[in-house]
Amino acid sequence: MSRRADPFLDFDDALDWWDEPPVREEPAPPLRTRPARRRRPPPRTFAGDLARLRAALAPHTRLLAAGLALVVVAAVALWRDASAPEPSERQASERPAAAARPGNQAEAPSLPETARLLREGQRGADVRDLQHALAALGYYEQAADGAFGEGTAAAVGAFQSANGLLADGIVGATTAAALRDAVAARAEVDAGSAGEGLEAAAADGRLDEEAAARHRETLTRAQTALAELPSGRGAVVAAVLRSVAVHADAYDGPRALTLFGMLEANVAHLRESPLRDPPGEVIADDGIVYRFQAGHGFQFHPLGSFARLNSLVRRERREQAGTLARALVERGVPVGNGLLWEYYFPFGGPSRWSSGFAQAIGAQSLARAGELLDDPQLLGSARAAFRLIPRELSLELPYGAWIQEYGHSDMPILNAHLQSIVSLDAYVRITGDERAGAFMDNMAAAARSLLHRFDTGCWSRYSLDGSPANAHYHAYHIELLGHLARIREEPIWGETARRWSAYEAAGGC
Repeated sequence: MSRRADPFLDFDDALDWWDEPPVREEPAPPLRTRPARRRRPPPRTFAGDLARLRAALAPHTRLLAAGLALVVVAAVALWRDASAPEPSERQASERPAAAARPGNQAEAPSLPETARLLREGQRGADVRDLQHALAALGYYEQAADGAFGEGTAAAVGAFQSANGLLADGIVGATTAAALRDAVAARAEVDAGSAGEGLEAAAADGRLDEEAAARHRETLTRAQTALAELPSGRGAVVAAVLRSVAVHADAYDGPRALTLFGMLEANVAHLRESPLRDPPGEVIADDGIVYRFQAGHGFQFHPLGSFARLNSLVRRERREQAGTLARALVERGVPVGNGLLWEYYFPFGGPSRWSSGFAQAIGAQSLARAGELLDDPQLLGSARAAFRLIPRELSLELPYGAWIQEYGHSDMPILNAHLQSIVSLDAYVRITGDERAGAFMDNMAAAARSLLHRFDTGCWSRYSLDGSPANAHYHAYHIELLGHLARIREEPIWGETARRWSAYEAAGGC
């Protein structure tokens, strides 16, 4: 089963937003032979004389036979070279890897000439590099953990089948070379698409020429890094370049800044640091958070960035908070009189999407930064962040409004909704936005009406009438209910928090 990281999991505590060695192959056993039998000399008879004559002629007969055999073998070899399928990876691994072709394999980042046969059951950095290369090509969606399991074998087999190789799930010199070529070829195409997108955006007036020139320099640095970085890191850069190229037809000021800034952050980080397990996140100099997504590299993460802004404000890091807040505003895409922050990797939907959850945290954190810094522009940006929630990023249920955690999904998810009520409460208190206050009350009414349907009788559910939440989200639900009990008068929040805490103490279902 694919193990993709939830893009909204693994953040700081919710209230912080507030106040095997290589496998040795045994040598094949020696062939067992019988002792040669000694022949007696033939007797001096006519038959014996005939046998001696044959023996005298035998060397010449064997020479003639050997010559005929060589001709036959050469003819068979020529026929097999013309018609036989690719050699197996086991055979390929026993031969020296072919020399890299200038400008192609020599510069490809995806996988080095493999020093050992890679197959199911092995572990190591070379397996992790293989997984990153497969992920960059779209064959592997799980975490790159360096363990060659069934999922990795299946991905290798799928790649081999798609590229006309023997699909044995084993990586030797032939598959390694094919992977290098495939990643290099895709990166070359993606770089071309990104460059054309910049040209078109500048020609159409969607992007000023100075910004386009900066982004071209970023693209050039990424292409250089692809040729110079170690294999696993190079494959990650190629994956990010893919994300940048996918959106080439939508480049404008904010999107190009976000996308090429993301590419620059990946190159800078991967030039200096090896990939950890798990890779985690990268925080750029301006405070923007880039969170690792399998197959897509370190991706711009609005929710993580807004959560970090809340943390900086809470600790009164004024300079850092101001830098991050303004960097986030620059990356907000204008939609009417609102600002929208987008994700640029697919997660069960389109390659470009947004989140009401992230927008609510954005409104809260920008309002708090505006208050801390006494900055009316940041307060205005906070209002612009909120405006899109009722209009674009919420569901209208019979009981009231429900926040959309994923803008492309109608699934009512509990943690996103409760956290959004908590965050919007802070936003309303700072800005006095009456429309937001009424909308927040509507959200709270929907939560009160439906909360019992998130209760299994021994645990909480992740989504409406859905599966039980994991331990992380169950604890998160309890914390959010406890906070709602402190800021709102309805007793249901505290009562539910105590009941779900008892479920947790009892060990669940």
